[in-house]
Amino acid sequence: MFKPIKTIILLIFLQTLTSCEEVITKRTEQKLAKNWGFGDLQESRNNLLCLFPDGKLTEIYNNIYQEGEWEFIPEKKQIVLHYKNTIDTVKVYRYQRGEITNYLKMDYKEYTRLEFYETAPMMEDYKKDPYYPTNNKWRVKPEREQTKKELKEKVRQFVQHNIYILNAALKRKSTTVNFTYAQGVIKIYDGGIGVTKIEDLSDDWKEHFYNEEQALQAREIYQKYLKNLGFKGKSSGSWIKDDHDILSLLLKRIERDLER
Repeated sequence: MFKPIKTIILLIFLQTLTSCEEVITKRTEQKLAKNWGFGDLQESRNNLLCLFPDGKLTEIYNNIYQEGEWEFIPEKKQIVLHYKNTIDTVKVYRYQRGEITNYLKMDYKEYTRLEFYETAPMMEDYKKDPYYPTNNKWRVKPEREQTKKELKEKVRQFVQHNIYILNAALKRKSTTVNFTYAQGVIKIYDGGIGVTKIEDLSDDWKEHFYNEEQALQAREIYQKYLKNLGFKGKSSGSWIKDDHDILSLLLKRIERDLER
């Protein structure tokens, strides 16, 4: 069901023998607008840097989420990442097109000449990409305890995010779906949706809430919505479409409740 990060990275290195490297110029800027990933194999750490055509960016680095804006300075071969409180300058060494995917070599954080791989083609309607900033508001950690209605809204945002993940797979006609960056209360099955057990809730999920108690309250809210869903649809033959349709029905149920 899921494609391991190790497999992807191994393929990236194998494809360099038949790839085409190009000089970094102003024209490179359009090709930089992609979802880029890299993984630390020794620490099993996955990271994501998403650069969108409208200059927006999202980043998941060491499981910490940030959003902001980016710009490319071709004469310096640099990408400037503007976050809320900081600015990072990234040196780009090369953009390379391969038979399997594209990849980018650049300095990033504490890494030198790190190789990024394109995780997936940019969607035509990129504002419906799962990692576009407005689709990741559920990741923002609140500065105070949230009300029950605010927790319901956070659950709604997370359900919508998962719908976008499945929708992206359908649009790209993919048979695999990567939920690495969406570990939470939704349990994905082959043609079904469930709730993650309390003991299996990831620390990542809890970090998106004011405290662990509120993370568990959000799980309870989601569980009640799911229990009262009453889905009676038939299998389409695609578990991705089935799960997408179930979550879409659940989203409507949550939205109706929030409108009251």
